[in-house]
Amino acid sequence: MTVSFARWFGRLQVDTRAEPSRYYPQRELLHRLSLTLIRCSSLEETVPDLLSQAVLASGLAMPIWLAWRTAPDTPWNLHGTGSSASTLEIARLQYQLDLATRGNRYQLQPEDTLARESVMGLRVPDGHSGLQLWLLSPCPEPVSMECWRQLLRDMGQAVREGLDIRLAHEQQQTALRQEIQQTLAASLHDSVAQQLCYLCLQTGRLEQQAEQLAPEQLQARLQDIRCQTRQAYRQTRELISSARIRLQHSLEQELLRAIAEFEQHSSLMFELDNRLSGASLPEPVAVELLLIVREALSNAVRHAHAHRICIQLLPHNGNGFHVRIEDDGQGLPAQRSADSFGLGIMEERARRIGARFQLTSTPGNGTCIELIAEELCP
Repeated sequence: MTVSFARWFGRLQVDTRAEPSRYYPQRELLHRLSLTLIRCSSLEETVPDLLSQAVLASGLAMPIWLAWRTAPDTPWNLHGTGSSASTLEIARLQYQLDLATRGNRYQLQPEDTLARESVMGLRVPDGHSGLQLWLLSPCPEPVSMECWRQLLRDMGQAVREGLDIRLAHEQQQTALRQEIQQTLAASLHDSVAQQLCYLCLQTGRLEQQAEQLAPEQLQARLQDIRCQTRQAYRQTRELISSARIRLQHSLEQELLRAIAEFEQHSSLMFELDNRLSGASLPEPVAVELLLIVREALSNAVRHAHAHRICIQLLPHNGNGFHVRIEDDGQGLPAQRSADSFGLGIMEERARRIGARFQLTSTPGNGTCIELIAEELCP
C-alpha cells in the first residue's frame, strides 16, 4: 500500500510566469516564534498556527510539518499546516524518522518516502533537553529550493530554542515536584505516621485490658491517647500549612520531650548526653537532627527489643557535630523489609544537612547510628 505524501502535505501550486520567490530571514519573527513556544499553554493548538505565520511571512506558501520528541524511546509528536494524515501514514512516517535519526542522518532520502513522492525532511541538531526535531515539507521547485531549505533551517533553530527551554523548564518542575513529594513523605513518616502507630498500639492494648484496668488506670490511658491524637493533629496542620515541621521549643527541650514520650510506652532506659545544648544550630539543622533521633528511638522501641539506649550530641571539629544513637538490642536483620523507609529517610535527612550517615549493626549486638558533620550547614 502506498502512502500519498502529496495528499498529506498538499500540492504545491507553482505559477511559472511569476518571478521565483526569495526568502529573507526575519529575525524578529523567528525570535517571537521561540518566545511563543516557551510561554504557550498548549503546543497542539499553538504550533500549527505559528508555522503558518512563519511560512506566510517568508513569501513561500507551502505546507510544513514539525516532528519532535524528547527521548529516543518516545513516540514522535506531529504538528503542521497540511491536511491530517491517517494513522497508517503517521506510523510509517514515524518509522522512517526513527531510521533516519538512528542512522544519524539529517535529511530524509528519496527512498524513505513510500510513495516515492518528493518530500524534504531536515533534522535540526538535538537540544540540551534531549529534544529531537525534524521539519518536513514537499520539495519546492528547483528555483526556490535553496530559499526553502534555508527557511526550514531558520525555523527549525527557532523552534528548537523555544521547545528546548520549555521542555527543560518542565523537567525542572517535575524534579521539583518529586523533591517536594519526597520531603512531604519523609515528614509524614517521621511525625504523623509515628503518632498513628503509637495510637494503634495503645488502642489495641486498651481493647485487650479494658476490663482488667482500674478506673484511674483507664483514665490515664485515655488521656495519653487523647494527648497523642492532639499532637498528630497539630503536626498534620503544620505539614498542610508549611510542608515541613518546625520546632516548638529548643532542640534540647524537644529531645527531652521525645525521650519522655517514648519512656511512657516502653520499659527502656534512656541516656541523653547533649553537649550541643549551648550551640546555636540553624533551625533546619535542628529539625532534621530531632527527626533523625526520633526515628532511631522509634525503631529501637518497636523492633530492637533493647534494654538501654544512649543518645549523644557532641561538638566536632570546631564547627561541626557528632550525633550517636546506640542501643543494646538484637540488631538489624540481614534481610530488611521492602516497605521499611526509616533508614533511607534518615540517610536523606543527614545528607540534607551535610552530615555523613553511618550505620553499624550485627545480629545480637545492637545497632549504632552516627551522624558526623565537619561544619554546620547554613
